[in-house]
Amino acid sequence: MKFHPEILLSTLPMFLTSSEALLRLVQNPSRLPRRALFTTSFVVIASTGLFPSPSFAATNSNLVEQLSSTQNQYKVILDDIPSFINKLSANDSTTSLPQQIPILSFQKLAPSAHDARLGSTGAISKDDFQFVAMDYAEHAGAARDLCKLSKMGWSGENGGADVARSYAERCADELKLASALLEGLLAAVE
Repeated sequence: MKFHPEILLSTLPMFLTSSEALLRLVQNPSRLPRRALFTTSFVVIASTGLFPSPSFAATNSNLVEQLSSTQNQYKVILDDIPSFINKLSANDSTTSLPQQIPILSFQKLAPSAHDARLGSTGAISKDDFQFVAMDYAEHAGAARDLCKLSKMGWSGENGGADVARSYAERCADELKLASALLEGLLAAVE
């Protein structure tokens, strides 16, 4: 079979713009020699983004940094839980929760997740990464809701310090769970 460069050059633009052209060529490979088919296929695969780009790695490192920063914020709160509960139940305006991590961030990190051990008893499988991320989002969201309820606990005819404190304690419990889950998620992507 003789190599015809004009056929390769005439079909290359179709490869880069039309998957239909690729399908036609796969169905009728006799139109191009093997070497030309391989070279053209490589160009198509490389242009589709199947290989990770440097920007993908940079994005992942930024997301891991965001997770680490948020975990540090959890640790600051959890190091002094009684103080957090007292401030929150007293409606102190300086009390804040760690930043919220969008579920999209976890979806972007999922392909690079690996199995991770948590302490001596726990583990996260790379297959469970998304499910653990959803559990984390639920607990972090519940903590936000309970924080708002604690701040509103003073208002209304049945409001008062005991209502606000009850919500603040429940908020702290949710923060503990969210922090433990985030620690596992972070271990799975580092």
